[in-house]
Amino acid sequence: MTAEKIYGLDRQIRQASWRRIRLDKETAFGPHGERGEIVILGRTPMCKLFISAEPQLWESTTRSLRIDGMVTSVRLETFFWSVLEDIAGRDGMNVVQLITRLHHESIDAGHDLGNFTSFLRVCCGRYLALQLSGHVPVDRRIPISSLPPEAVFKREKGRLPHDERGLREH
Repeated sequence: MTAEKIYGLDRQIRQASWRRIRLDKETAFGPHGERGEIVILGRTPMCKLFISAEPQLWESTTRSLRIDGMVTSVRLETFFWSVLEDIAGRDGMNVVQLITRLHHESIDAGHDLGNFTSFLRVCCGRYLALQLSGHVPVDRRIPISSLPPEAVFKREKGRLPHDERGLREH
């Protein structure tokens, strides 16, 4: 069995060949120690968009905060702290106030917040995705609290289906 089959790259390799993307070959070891040559998709410009980001964006910072009298610590990357500051600022809050409100509203909605830090990361990603899709205005002067959630959900559910490549059909 080839390493390409072991790592499930056979389809990616065929697609890459079809698109004429430069391929690199590297030696790899399978799950049972077998040695094989695998083909790695070349270093495309797409990856450079991510790896060229400022290293400070992925540095983690821990902040201590008090929610309902209980002191807790939240460790997030600088990027996520910046997004939370943006969200909080739109409604005239600081980050601690926003996190406390998210915690309370999540508990009221019956959510299990076993991994609250992951929940905060998802909130940040969702905020950015909703902005990108136009469901949340980019204008920071418009408070998030002024947006009717049901209308946002309705518009979001009505968006166009994705094609098999994950791109929106136009």
